Amino acid sequence: MSYHSEYKKLLTARLKNIKDEFNENSLQGRILTFQIGIPLNDNSPSEKTNGFFDEFDISPIDTWFYIKDEILFCWIPNDYEQLVNERINT
Repeated sequence: MSYHSEYKKLLTARLKNIKDEFNENSLQGRILTFQIGIPLNDNSPSEKTNGFFDEFDISPIDTWFYIKDEILFCWIPNDYEQLVNERINT
């Protein structure tokens, strides 16, 4: 089974459970895209981001909202933007 089909299965299951409970602050943030199946496996993302990214450079499933081909789209709330930018720039 490919990474793409596994991500798609997880994303589909997650989207079924999302409630429409948004406020103005929860809608502010940025979109992060990354190619799946190419993790760094260096275990530093988890340590450097206080667990936001896991050991495979993957953001929490709650942030996923779309997948196309091998690109996963994630919503990064404003509260985590600086943390994510620091990881990307290391």
